[in-house]
Amino acid sequence: MNVNYVMIPEVAARYALEPQTVRRLCEEHRIEGAVRFGRTWAIPDNVTFEQLRTALRQDPPQ
Repeated sequence: MNVNYVMIPEVAARYALEPQTVRRLCEEHRIEGAVRFGRTWAIPDNVTFEQLRTALRQDPPQ
């Protein structure tokens, strides 16, 4: 299965979120499929607003 990825600024703009919020969700491993390449996060293009909203509501993993 081929997955397309987008960067944090694109996801933030698409769903009217702050880039720092999306970055924090990635760093806390709350976005399924997000991958870090050096200092850059790649997020699956098929991530939905509902998935992000759920990630924002749950506590970060310990």
